[in-house]
Amino acid sequence: MIIIDKFNLAYLHINKTAGTSIKKFLEDEAEVSRVKPRIISTKKAIDIIIRLSLSSEVKRCTLLGIPYVVIHLGHHRGAGKAFGIQRCCNALDHILELESPVKILLENTSGSKESIGGEFKDLERVREGVSDSSQIEVCFDTCHAFTAGYGLRNKKEIHKTLKHLDESVGLQHVRLIHCNDSMFPIGSHRDRHEAIGQGEIGKSGFAALLQDERIQGKPCILETPANTIDDDMQNLAILKAYREENDGA
Repeated sequence: MIIIDKFNLAYLHINKTAGTSIKKFLEDEAEVSRVKPRIISTKKAIDIIIRLSLSSEVKRCTLLGIPYVVIHLGHHRGAGKAFGIQRCCNALDHILELESPVKILLENTSGSKESIGGEFKDLERVREGVSDSSQIEVCFDTCHAFTAGYGLRNKKEIHKTLKHLDESVGLQHVRLIHCNDSMFPIGSHRDRHEAIGQGEIGKSGFAALLQDERIQGKPCILETPANTIDDDMQNLAILKAYREENDGA
């Protein structure tokens, strides 16, 4: 499965491997696609550019048969959370007019000042506010959840957090998990990823998460810092070991 996690990713990858027609399509849309994957702004001009950017990304994914695009919800910049959520809904309704089969995954955030998505219920409010919630699903980021204040360090905390996530948005709507340890402690609202087991969540937290039956079968993506491919392979091996341990239980 291919999942577009950043707007530039589709352009940089497909431009090297696809045929001429797809390359030209991407090149025509390249300037628009260089906007960060957040969907609200208090400035009208930026808001329009962001909508065009996401529209272009969804069109590319439709063409390539890619099922999901992951986005952040952005910041309300002092205008209030209700205002920010409504702007998110308006932007997403604009995308839904494309009638694409591509689903948008709303990623939870670390809950920094004026951000949308630090609380799980923010994600559900956006889903409830759009014209077709079946096209809007969720990406769960472990580092973001942890620094937003949700415990993930052991089995008890994992159970509580997944229960909260289930009650807020429904685990059936979580289509993807970003597995990232955290450089900063719980509730710090700092979005700084760390290698698996070397941060504040720790190996016990990820073992408990991947051994929890409620998230079995959901794809996971690493966004951990790495200097070489060996670093990525080591993090991946740790996660695979936890998941295989559960499979063999």
